Amino acid sequence: MKWLPLRRMGTHGTLSFRTGARLGTGLLWLLALTSGCGGSLLRVSPSGQLPPQGPPHIEQAQDLGGLPLPAIGALSTEHSDELFTPGEWVALRGKNLVPQSRIAIGGRPAQVAGVLDGGGLLLRVPRGVSPGQQMLSLDNGMGTAQTTLSTAIYAFGGDAGGNALRLRQLGPEREEFTDQQHDIAFPLARFSVLSPDGAMLYVLQEPTSEDEPEETGQPGTPPLATANSDLLIVHLGGKKGPRRVGQVPLALQGKPTGLAMGPYGQLVVLQKRQLTVMDTQNPLLPTPLANLPLAAPEQQRELIDAEFLGDGKQLAVLEAYANQVHLVDLSVPSQPRLLSGISLSQAFEQPFSIDLAPGADGQSLWVLQGPNLRLAGKRLVDGLSGAWRDAKALELKAAGKTLGNTAVGTAMLPSESLTRLSLLQLAAGQLQLTKSIALPPDIFPFFVQPDNRGSLFVSGVNRKNQFTDLEASLDGVKRLLVGLKDTVQLGVVLKVGTEDGSVTTAVQGMAIYYDLALLPSGQLLTSTVRLGPGYIPPRLTLDWGFEVPGRSFARLREVANTGLKLTDVVRRMLPPYRYERIGVQ
Repeated sequence: MKWLPLRRMGTHGTLSFRTGARLGTGLLWLLALTSGCGGSLLRVSPSGQLPPQGPPHIEQAQDLGGLPLPAIGALSTEHSDELFTPGEWVALRGKNLVPQSRIAIGGRPAQVAGVLDGGGLLLRVPRGVSPGQQMLSLDNGMGTAQTTLSTAIYAFGGDAGGNALRLRQLGPEREEFTDQQHDIAFPLARFSVLSPDGAMLYVLQEPTSEDEPEETGQPGTPPLATANSDLLIVHLGGKKGPRRVGQVPLALQGKPTGLAMGPYGQLVVLQKRQLTVMDTQNPLLPTPLANLPLAAPEQQRELIDAEFLGDGKQLAVLEAYANQVHLVDLSVPSQPRLLSGISLSQAFEQPFSIDLAPGADGQSLWVLQGPNLRLAGKRLVDGLSGAWRDAKALELKAAGKTLGNTAVGTAMLPSESLTRLSLLQLAAGQLQLTKSIALPPDIFPFFVQPDNRGSLFVSGVNRKNQFTDLEASLDGVKRLLVGLKDTVQLGVVLKVGTEDGSVTTAVQGMAIYYDLALLPSGQLLTSTVRLGPGYIPPRLTLDWGFEVPGRSFARLREVANTGLKLTDVVRRMLPPYRYERIGVQ
């Protein structure tokens, strides 16, 4: 594979001093420290620290942003804004603050990560802290101390149609959207993933070319790279909001289909037939390490999703057409190895496997399968009655425990639902099918998202959708908007009990609920397309945004209205739906 040269953007300015006299080295150092690095913030070695001499006292808590800090030396305060977000460094200053102290923010443990000169501590805001006024508590073994932090998080989504990364802030007053907009221009923004600590966001472009990789003509030689994408690097803890801090060009061997991030900073770029592993130990300069092909170039394949399992060094990769889950060893990221795989059904001409979600124990994952409009081609969207007939004609087989690349299993019972959730368990380096939950046959599913109580949310659209034969024209847009207004059961989010298989309706309405995420409080966040508020005919609008169902909607972009004519934007509103993936810090 040919890798293009890396392009890195600077993140720090330079200091300059105007003086009429010659300054000594010591004075220069002092000026630099006090003008650019906060004076007293000096990181020192943790060795030789004394035990506490009494109860702790916190004088100040200061946020320092989420960029890497030096192991020893002066620390910059250029990203301090008194707003604390996940992954940000926190400088605690006071008395009797010792490294062995037990610290929690909003009830979540925060590990001591460094020591400051004068007895202060460095720590990081943990993931999962809710927006608001959160208590930081410290116990040094001889007493406790508290202080209050103003915390916030960011919801994010790539907007390929709008050529931007969309970012909206929740908090610090409450877990609701503020009026601030933090969008970052980025052409064809599509896939996004957080660093393990939540401080950095990586966003990948989706090229518009549908070209397949070209063969080299040499046996055993990988195809030529045909998809060039940029990887955007965003610092979410920047002063006054997220900041672009880098951009890396990648030359891939196929169109990217997704991103996944491991707990040790393993960034995985999915393509149709292979994955690329990158190292983010330096979060500002992701480095490509290796490629792992999982299908031959002539095969109809699409790697669509991935989840890390076990100790965070194994990766499960879902394939949409062959309906397999591959298990990949990433214990040595520069040498990824295919360990095994499991076939959940036979291979089909249309995508049938849709999405993955981690299980509650870290050793399992859920697979969402069924006839769907998220990835489907023309055969499935010519008409839903025909689509359902075609889906049943696929003669699906029940999921088997077979390893390898061959689909083997017993015939599916006639009463078994085509749309289902399957639970795979990791045991002795292999994936085993342990449970299957049938979903309602009248729903075409999009995505699955675990909640924090052991259930699963599944988004979908009613299969009686009346819009599949629409054309991207003015009349088509009118039908789309008016039909959406009158179709009260178009979009749905199901809540599935993983223990008893119960299925209830969590959200339903005249909107399309696409991708799903979960706020720290456990509240659902949806990527929603719905009618714009306050508009009446003859001009109706259709808006895309983040929604906390029943509470708030943050409009991100208008995607269609009755004044539009033939546009690509309108085509994106028709099946197969392509509205953007979302996430929350």
